[in-house]
Amino acid sequence: MKAVILARVSTKEQEEQGQSLPSQVRKLREYAQHKGFDVEKEFVFAESAGPKIRLRFEEMLNYIRKRKGNVVLLCQNVDRLTRNFRDAVDIDELRLRGKLEVHFLADGFILSKESAGNVVFQWDMRVMLAKQYLSTLVENGNRTLRNKVENGEWIARAPLGYINSKDNDGRSTIERDKSRAMFIRRLFVEYSSGLYSLSEMQIKMNGWGMTNKTPKRSPVSKKQVHEIIRNPFYFGVMRVNGELYPHKYEPIIDKELFDTCEAIRLGRNRNSTNYSSKPFLFRGLIHCAYCGCAISSDIKKNKYIYLRCTKHKGECGAKRVREELLAEQIKKYFRKIKIPAEVLETIKDDLKTSIDAKKEYHEQAIDHLQSEYKQIQQKIDRALDVRLEGSITKEEYDRKVMSLKLDQQDLSSKLSQYTRADDEYHITVNLLLDLTSRLSELFESSKLDQKRRLLKLLFSNLKLDGEKLLFTVNKPFDLLMSMPSSAVWHPQGDSNPCRRRERAVS
Repeated sequence: MKAVILARVSTKEQEEQGQSLPSQVRKLREYAQHKGFDVEKEFVFAESAGPKIRLRFEEMLNYIRKRKGNVVLLCQNVDRLTRNFRDAVDIDELRLRGKLEVHFLADGFILSKESAGNVVFQWDMRVMLAKQYLSTLVENGNRTLRNKVENGEWIARAPLGYINSKDNDGRSTIERDKSRAMFIRRLFVEYSSGLYSLSEMQIKMNGWGMTNKTPKRSPVSKKQVHEIIRNPFYFGVMRVNGELYPHKYEPIIDKELFDTCEAIRLGRNRNSTNYSSKPFLFRGLIHCAYCGCAISSDIKKNKYIYLRCTKHKGECGAKRVREELLAEQIKKYFRKIKIPAEVLETIKDDLKTSIDAKKEYHEQAIDHLQSEYKQIQQKIDRALDVRLEGSITKEEYDRKVMSLKLDQQDLSSKLSQYTRADDEYHITVNLLLDLTSRLSELFESSKLDQKRRLLKLLFSNLKLDGEKLLFTVNKPFDLLMSMPSSAVWHPQGDSNPCRRRERAVS
C-alpha cells in the first residue's frame, strides 16, 4: 500500500511539547514500516498558520488527486492535518471517493470510506476542537499585539529610516538608521518648501545616495516617497489598522514639519492652486504703487491677461499692463542672480566644514541623551512587568509611567534641538543655495502653482508702478543676493548691496 506522510509544526510551543518535525517524521516512518506501507511522498513544513500553510496543504491534496489509485495519509493527530472546516471538507471528499485513508497515530483512529459512524463523529469533534484551539491562539495573539501597540511598540518591520534591533535585555526594538534618517529628514524639509513634486523628490533622494535596506541598495521609488511623506511614524505616531498610537521610538522630524508637508501634499492632490479656471500668475500678490489698492487680472480675447488697479479709492492714473510684461521682468531678475557652479560648491564646502565642527560637539551630547532615553524606557518596561505580576496597582503603574514618559518628552525635545541645529540648518541652507542658483531655470519650467509659490517665497510688498514691478526680496534670499562675493556672479550689482530695499526690474 502506498503512503504519504504529513508532518507540521506551527509554533515554538509545539516544538517544546515533543511535536518537533524530526520527532513526528521518525514516528510516522516507524508506523509505516510496521504496517508495511511504502512511503512515496513526505510533506514536511514548519510555518505559522497563514496563506503559506494553505498553499502547502493544497499541494498535498493536488498530489493525492492526481495520482492513480488510493493512498494512505499518515499524520500524528487531527490538529496537525487541519484546523478549519474547509480543509476537513476536502479530506472528506477524497475519503468518500475512496482515494484517501487517513491514519492518526496519536489520536488512535483510522478514517476511511468505510468508517463507522462513531469514528466519523470522533473525526468531526476533533476538527471542531482543533478549530477552537486555533481561534484561542488567534485571540490570545491579537490581545498580545493590542497590548504591545498600546505600550507604544511597533509590531512590524521598521519603516525606512529605522532599523529593527534588540535592546540590552534582548527584546525587540527599533532604532534610527543613522545612514538613512538624515535623508528622511532632508526629504521632509525640502518638500515643505512647496517647490517640488513627489517625482522630483524621488529624483533628488536617489541623487543624494538614498537606498533601500532590501533589496540591498535598490533605489527609492516614487511610491515609497509618497508613503514616507504621509507616514506619521517619523514624528512619533504610528498608524495601526487605521488608528493612531504614540510610539516610544526616537522621532526623525517634528509634527509641525509633518503637518506642513501634509498640507502641501493634500493641496497638490486637490489641485487647489491650479487656477485653471483663472490662470493668473499675480492674482492677490500685487498692489498699486499709486493708491495701494489691489491689482486685479482679467483675460481679453481668451488669450491676453491684463493687470489693472481696482481703483476702489478713486482714479489714480494707473494703466493696464500685460501680465506677460511683468513675468518677463521677474525672469530677467532671476537670470541676473544665477550662481556659477564653482562658487556654489565653494560656499557649500565652507558650510560643511563649519557644520562638521559643531557636530563633533553635538554628537557627544546626543549620545548621552539617547542613553538616558533608553534607560527610562527600560524603567517603563520593568514597571509593566511588575504591574503584570500584580506587585503594584494600576493607579501606581499609571503614575509612575506618566512621570517617566514626561522625562522622555523632555529628552526628546533636547534631542530635537540638537538634531535640528545640525541637520535642518545644513539642509535648509543647501536648499536655499540650490534654489538661488537655478531660479531662472526653475521659474521657466514650473507650473503656475509652483511659480506662485516661488514669488511668495522670494518676494513681498509687490507693487505695480506704471509698467514696472517693485518688490522687496525676502529673508534670507536678500542676504544671498547681497553677499560681498556676489559681485563675482551678479552682473549688475546693487550700489548699496547690504541694504534691504525695494527693487525695480526694468
